[in-house]
Amino acid sequence: MAPSSARPLLQTLTGIGLAILGLALFLPGLRLIALGGSFYYAVAGLLMILSGIMLTMGRRSGLALYAALLAYTLIWALWRVGLDGWRLIPPLALPAGIGLWVFGPWIGGRLMDSQSRVRINSTVLGGMGSCLALFVFMFACGWYITGQRYQQFNPFPGSTGASLSGSDQMATNDWQFHGGTPAGDRFAAPTQINAQNAHNLKIAWVYHSGDLPRPGENSRRREFSFEATPIKIDNRLFFCTPHRDVVALDATTGKEVWHYLDL
Repeated sequence: MAPSSARPLLQTLTGIGLAILGLALFLPGLRLIALGGSFYYAVAGLLMILSGIMLTMGRRSGLALYAALLAYTLIWALWRVGLDGWRLIPPLALPAGIGLWVFGPWIGGRLMDSQSRVRINSTVLGGMGSCLALFVFMFACGWYITGQRYQQFNPFPGSTGASLSGSDQMATNDWQFHGGTPAGDRFAAPTQINAQNAHNLKIAWVYHSGDLPRPGENSRRREFSFEATPIKIDNRLFFCTPHRDVVALDATTGKEVWHYLDL
């Protein structure tokens, strides 16, 4: 009797855990929408909450909802970063890892066939196989793009890779890497500012982060300074303060869009 009673408990705990994780995505996701950000986190959190509730109730629809979450996450991740495998890992790895547990014989197998002692069925094989396929897909794309970057940026003298110029890489006004491009060439393609008119530049705006030395930090007269290379994507600037706060500014006006405090 003990094994049969332990399995429903495991299923219930899994459902509760999913609901809690979903809530942790859903509530900040609503805040992100209010700030003009992505809808993904709120929708993904809602799907995870519903999946957890259905699993707790012993409903097979919990598996379908989690499968929908995986499909939705895959589509969103591909839309955001394309086939860059290393950038696909953060949004996909955790949901796929949880999926291996949810679709396993101990949860998904029991939901689909509670009478069978060996709960390996098409749902288990399909669900776990899909999650494993996501991991293979991520690392295969990562391996491929690493090879492509090696050929493009030619990191070693004498190799045969063709080096791309910064202007080819910076087709837009974005500055998505610390060095401007993955190669770190710090080249800015826009030509609006040049050597002839640079002396006419004026301050457009000033932003004060408010992140000042804390009590005791200057006790040994160590320099407390702030230097950062903002990341620019579309009309947003992102940077960290000395105490690891993360700030997003409107690139045109310098107005603070949001400020994450590292408490």
